[in-house]
Amino acid sequence: MSGKCLLILYIVSFVFFGLVALVAPDTSANLMNFSFTGPGARMEFMAAYGGLMLGIAGYLFYCLNTSIRSGLVAVITIVGTLLAGRILGVFFDEGITSIQTFFFTIEGLTMVLVGSHLISNKPSATPAIA
Repeated sequence: MSGKCLLILYIVSFVFFGLVALVAPDTSANLMNFSFTGPGARMEFMAAYGGLMLGIAGYLFYCLNTSIRSGLVAVITIVGTLLAGRILGVFFDEGITSIQTFFFTIEGLTMVLVGSHLISNKPSATPAIA
């Protein structure tokens, strides 16, 4: 798969998850076993899961037109840290739900797919200007 197609796949994914969190925060929160119990909880969820995801998608779209490699580095960095946080969270939580298993799978596949693309498509070294 080309780098451009990979980046488009992740742009669409971030837009999808961001819009769902903004348009249907209760539904998406329920899928992840979240509940909005305190004042501002729904707003924080919408900002963190909706606004942030759409902001990331916007940056990746920018990279689609300027530097596909930079966009893919952003994807692997963002998704890699999500995966690291999720792995760390396993040690503090009581169990893993099916949606978390789904996210583990998607994040792991992202690391393999995007990581192997970045490794196999390293930019060629340019000679230093004297």
